[in-house]
Amino acid sequence: SPLRANIVRGLTLKDRKTVLEVGAGCGAITRYLGDQGFRVDAVEGSATRAQMAALRCQGLEGVSLVRANINDLTLPAATYDLVLFVGVLEYAGRFSGGDFSAETAVKKMLAQAVPSLTPGGVILVAIENRLGAKYLCGFPEDHLGRPWAGVAGYPKLLDGDPGIRTFDSAQWVNMLGSMALKHRFFYPLPDYKLPQALISEDGASAP
Repeated sequence: SPLRANIVRGLTLKDRKTVLEVGAGCGAITRYLGDQGFRVDAVEGSATRAQMAALRCQGLEGVSLVRANINDLTLPAATYDLVLFVGVLEYAGRFSGGDFSAETAVKKMLAQAVPSLTPGGVILVAIENRLGAKYLCGFPEDHLGRPWAGVAGYPKLLDGDPGIRTFDSAQWVNMLGSMALKHRFFYPLPDYKLPQALISEDGASAP
């Protein structure tokens, strides 16, 4: 859906020109960024999704699509004003290629992206909140389809560990703090997948 691009529509991106999109999926955000004149390098691991994204972005000379696992690539240094991980880092442990904890796998992917940023460059992460209101009300976890799977700490399931983890804000503060990365939180409603609004921290604490 084009609504997926609302996750970046609400941000001030006018001073940014080059974008690395990790996990482009079917290209909804890729297409939006290309239409806005950004130079986009989009990486997608699924052959089917990469093909769909390429079809969606036909005619956009500024968009390049690469089918690959981001962990297998060497990123160019100081190249991108913006790096996107939209709906990606919950799968970091599955595709990291090593026996890492979920947090370590996330930090490994972020650490790979940081040197590719230009001075003042920004990384945008969009991911489910492990303690989101719908999960606390018993709604099935988005990836596993089971109530309380994330809230209860992702217990080992009978059919194995799918390598999917989401995090709460305290976990993000700890991870980013350990990497000396500055951060700001935004709150997409109803969620980051099809957001109707993007609320800043100041907005969230306003009357």
